[in-house]
Amino acid sequence: MAKRKKASLSSKIQVLTECGYRCAVPTCRNILALDLHHIIEVSEGGGDGPDNLIALCPTCHALFHRGEISRESIKIWKGMLITLNRAFDQDAIGTLLFLSEYGSTSWGSGDTRKLLLSPDAVFGQRRLIVADLVDYWKPSPQRDGYLLCLTPKGDVVAESWKNGAKESLAEALSGK
Repeated sequence: MAKRKKASLSSKIQVLTECGYRCAVPTCRNILALDLHHIIEVSEGGGDGPDNLIALCPTCHALFHRGEISRESIKIWKGMLITLNRAFDQDAIGTLLFLSEYGSTSWGSGDTRKLLLSPDAVFGQRRLIVADLVDYWKPSPQRDGYLLCLTPKGDVVAESWKNGAKESLAEALSGK
């Protein structure tokens, strides 16, 4: 049986940076305490490098070990963090998850679940907009700011990521 070694400082920093110093579970994102979790256990041949580590808060770590979070979900969350970090910054990732939780995917006048941003703040979300995950709209010439909401594609990506649904995530990202 392989013996667990202490992860190197550079591996720890890489994994913590990858998740924005937050729990990697997209429905949690706790910042108070983080454990490094082996995706493939060392006893099963998993290594101590950053590719096999993910940051989890103690609660989510315990949920995994109790079988309430699947290894497949952990792998999907890790893959999404790597993918999103290459395309977006932590602010954009936070915006995507925030809009998924509190936002809307429509511009209906009665729906108030949209984020009102200044033009500069909208520009800061340009990568999400270009990726067709988020849309913006100026509600009226008199109103100072733009409304931001998820696109249907953004909604599917965020929900698939949160639920660890590999197939629907792949479908949404491929544009099919």
